[in-house]
Amino acid sequence: AGLNTDLGDKGGAWSNSNTWPTGTGDAHYDFWSPLIVDYTSTNTVANGGWTPATKTWPNTCREVLNFATIKGQKNKSRRGRLDLGILNNELYRQLQDKIEAAERVNVMAGNRKGSAINLGFEAVNINGIDITFEYGVPASRGYIFPTQLMELMSLQNKLFVVEGPDYDIASRSHRYAIDFIGNLQCKSPRNFVKLLNITA
Repeated sequence: AGLNTDLGDKGGAWSNSNTWPTGTGDAHYDFWSPLIVDYTSTNTVANGGWTPATKTWPNTCREVLNFATIKGQKNKSRRGRLDLGILNNELYRQLQDKIEAAERVNVMAGNRKGSAINLGFEAVNINGIDITFEYGVPASRGYIFPTQLMELMSLQNKLFVVEGPDYDIASRSHRYAIDFIGNLQCKSPRNFVKLLNITA
């Protein structure tokens, strides 16, 4: 939207700018800033780092997801709460290996209305957030967001426009075309979390 996402760009102060998002401060200090979490950060634990000696996703994933899902919650109400995480498929595989080595997770379909698991997606639930994977997520990346603050905007009078069927003599089959013209509108970046390996 042409707005700078830097912390404090619109003023405000934080109790300690080196520890954001931990601490307290003015609402406009981070009103347009997403939470970007470096899962390979070599900072000490006291300065927002991770406890494992080797800072890789397989070693830090549980700690990172706990941090991201807690610090990324900007709203206490249901609207705006983080509820879906999408990882690169390799990060998801390594997360599953980590979870399976430590515990057995039983999640039953239908437990939560509208959850990714209830909709038939493969997912694990961590801190009330469904974590899954998607082919299109870039390598070594992950995103966590509140679906309540996203809206699919169509520029057509229908969400999907179907054309056809037309008979194709070459393949001896009927063919259809389905198109969608629109955008996915996301509210303030402040409510979104990005996971990546900045340090590595």
